[in-house]
Amino acid sequence: MLFILPAGAINWHWRRCGLSGPEIDPGFTACVSDLRLPRGIRKLIDSHPDEWSSVLSRLKLAAISWNDLQDCLQRVANDLDQSLAGDQTLYRLIEGFLAQLKLHRDTGIDTGQS
Repeated sequence: MLFILPAGAINWHWRRCGLSGPEIDPGFTACVSDLRLPRGIRKLIDSHPDEWSSVLSRLKLAAISWNDLQDCLQRVANDLDQSLAGDQTLYRLIEGFLAQLKLHRDTGIDTGQS
């Protein structure tokens, strides 16, 4: 599961999830009882604790800032061979995504516009 956040919010995000980073501590299951969860989720966890633990053990978490995602996608776009049809398509998709990303508010990306 990838979380995309403003650059300054990554550590805050992990704390808000009850984690210190992208690794889920084996003791996290015990901490879940302290979290305010919707009744349906709480019932699911309480009814199937072994399955819940299994899911948590396999879940991979990561977080990236919008700036880092933008930089990464720009590097990929720059490395594409636009003489190849597939690369042309991917380039256009990336450029379209990046154009929309620059227009989106609350990403923390400096667009030079106020």
